[in-house]
Amino acid sequence: MVELTIEMSQNEVIRPQIKNNNDFYIAYFDNSIESQKIRFENPEDARNKIKNCLKSETSIKNIFIGSISKFDESQIGYFFKNKKEISNRIGNINSKRIFDNKFF
Repeated sequence: MVELTIEMSQNEVIRPQIKNNNDFYIAYFDNSIESQKIRFENPEDARNKIKNCLKSETSIKNIFIGSISKFDESQIGYFFKNKKEISNRIGNINSKRIFDNKFF
């Protein structure tokens, strides 16, 4: 059995699921910022606000992390051992995807 690494987890499990759920993430994020009346002044402002929102808004962060659901038994154990690093990667990937969808 191949030992799972954070890079393998990111590239083989997390990225494909984020890609498949892209429309959900965009819609959820758009509705969340609309209800909070967050506006973007320019792309740099947007990049910072998106990143901060995904780090500080617990409800959004938990929904995004929780949507990564197709872990097998060994992967879920690995996730809990490396929860902080993997959660940060999920946030960073989603932050970039949301920004790219809004501005490119």
